[in-house]
Amino acid sequence: MEQLSLPSPSIIEIEKFTKENIKKLEQFFDKNSSATFIQKMIDDVVKFDTDAMIYMMQVCSQKRANQNIITLKEDAKEYFVVGDIHADSVSLNKILNKTEFYDNYEDKRVVFLGDYIDRGKNRLSVINLLITLEFLIPDNITILKGNHELFLKDEDDKIQSIMQGRESLSYFFTFLNMLSSNPQYKNIFTSEFIEAYAEYFEKLPILALLDFKDIKIMAVHGGIPRADLLTNDYYDNFNSLDDFFVDDKKDNIGMSLKNNFLWSDPYDENEIGFRNTSLTRFQFNKNQFVSFCKKFNIDIILRAHESQDDGYKTYFDNRLISVFSTGGQDVEGNINQNSHYNSVTPNILKVDFKNKVIESYEILFSDGYMICEEKFNFKDIIKQKNIDEQKYISYLSINSNHIIHEKKKIENYKLLKITDKYNRYVMLSLTITQDNIINLNYSLLKDFYGIHHKFDISIDCKENKIINNSDISIYADRFELSSSDSIPYSDGSYIVKSGGCLNFELVG
Repeated sequence: MEQLSLPSPSIIEIEKFTKENIKKLEQFFDKNSSATFIQKMIDDVVKFDTDAMIYMMQVCSQKRANQNIITLKEDAKEYFVVGDIHADSVSLNKILNKTEFYDNYEDKRVVFLGDYIDRGKNRLSVINLLITLEFLIPDNITILKGNHELFLKDEDDKIQSIMQGRESLSYFFTFLNMLSSNPQYKNIFTSEFIEAYAEYFEKLPILALLDFKDIKIMAVHGGIPRADLLTNDYYDNFNSLDDFFVDDKKDNIGMSLKNNFLWSDPYDENEIGFRNTSLTRFQFNKNQFVSFCKKFNIDIILRAHESQDDGYKTYFDNRLISVFSTGGQDVEGNINQNSHYNSVTPNILKVDFKNKVIESYEILFSDGYMICEEKFNFKDIIKQKNIDEQKYISYLSINSNHIIHEKKKIENYKLLKITDKYNRYVMLSLTITQDNIINLNYSLLKDFYGIHHKFDISIDCKENKIINNSDISIYADRFELSSSDSIPYSDGSYIVKSGGCLNFELVG
């Protein structure tokens, strides 16, 4: 039998790779050749042409097989979790060096939580390095999607960032579109090349589950999906995490559940409060967090998405850790002009399964190892989980019964007070007369938690009725109103639901 000849080790000496070169490198690449080559990539010495980059992106996406959830089983690797990088190659390079990743990658796995592009100064080198690492060593790199990896197409079918102010060149696709229109670069940054980046982003997984014997960790860019306020328990309608990703399922205000994971933020001020409630970005409270984790047997969530001056912050009695991994523009000893963020000191998390602890590490740009700032023991996390779940069971039993007030006809009322059933405080007061028709829609009510973006009703004070003007079902106390339906309306604590739950009360 004819022996196959292995590619020459000289392949790692190449500094500009074509598609054919990268195929040979894929066959040859091993631990013995890795340290030098990865260091060259980190130092941005190695370059790849357009066809090579497209090939690597396609192979990475195919290997993941359109998985929204990556499950990582117990092994002997060291695990590091990295927050937002935002086109900052200085912080990324320091992280890979200080974790000694390039020198001994086989014993490590780095989980990146999204937001690799935009805002910083190294829009291409950061994402190209991560794509190349995932291509060469997929067992050691996990790349999750962030909200900045989302995109849209305009009326001319051109790919754009979804961010506000996306005309800024700090945004990735704006930058690529600019290069594609420049005579010097248009043959490189073709529409096919830009489409390849978009396709790669689209197929990035959303969640990583570290499913280990002693602890269950969910890693995600933002947080948990929007809670359903119309159920007894917030996540009653879901049996598994996979349910959130079926058929582009929508949340209870009509937005993508899949994207919910990329946009949400923890709110730790009190257990029943809600705040920021835009259609995309929203906040979740402790009861929702506990409900989600209890339903899907999760002990702790590691997430990114929000800049933290210390590089990390804990929520919900240390059961959620937020990490941010770019920064240092104005941090003494950490000056980093490549980052968008001034006062943030970059931070990463290490999950140490041997010693059963999660450690927060500050990344200093000076020589030496990282500084451990705080440790979170597995046993303390599990203990807190048990306490939280018992409190949540009590919370459900107390809040399962609603008081229904006696209702009477509208007569001579002057004020409509609208409160959020879950916030328990007055949000809006409208002056009325008996002959008023009051129109209430999402634009007026968007500051309330979880109002469906199609919400539109009228209260006819003269005819004493509620009218559903929208094309979705709206619930008024025990009654379901289809489009154009109406029911008699009377004074009292009247609950109107569509996504959120509003108390309407007429005051004389």
